[in-house]
Amino acid sequence: MGARTSQDQHKLQCVVKLPENVIVEDNEYEIIYSLTNVSEIDFPGGLFECHLKYPTWEITFAVQHKWAGIGVIKSGDTLELKPKKIKAVAGPNVFIFKELDTVETTQKFILVNENGYEIKGGWFIGDLRVRSIEEKNTERSLRITVYSLIILIGAQIFDWAFQKWIANLICIQNLTIFGIILFASITLFTLLIRRGLK
Repeated sequence: MGARTSQDQHKLQCVVKLPENVIVEDNEYEIIYSLTNVSEIDFPGGLFECHLKYPTWEITFAVQHKWAGIGVIKSGDTLELKPKKIKAVAGPNVFIFKELDTVETTQKFILVNENGYEIKGGWFIGDLRVRSIEEKNTERSLRITVYSLIILIGAQIFDWAFQKWIANLICIQNLTIFGIILFASITLFTLLIRRGLK
């Protein structure tokens, strides 16, 4: 981590907004770079550039995310840059800060993360792990197997309970309770099966 910067320096805070849900390869997801001016001096505008890299690929491969015409960001204001649509590639998707080039200023200008630590060129500012189709299918199969086992065990318990209730069924109250339990059990098993198939 870099050293904390003092409050009198002119700086932008960069936040990377990534999807919170699970992303599977070949689908599209969106990233938003958000810049907040946390200094007392207005940001004069300029260029902001990041790269998306796939560490499992060649180290030289990167997708450019570049905004050449960022306008003025007043002190305390936040600017969300135009979102980037990305086709998901299985494995780590790492977002690297490359360059912040200001215009018409001689002020020392730096970029910091949410914790106030300086971000330098080449440092990662966000990452996302994309699941492969095979991994997703394996997880789905495992979930179905587990739910099927739960249903099987539940059916065995239900059958045992059913036999006990039938043997002791002597009043309408027991029959009503049995009906409620039967309905609740069928509903629970149905929900488990649907969840397992997603």
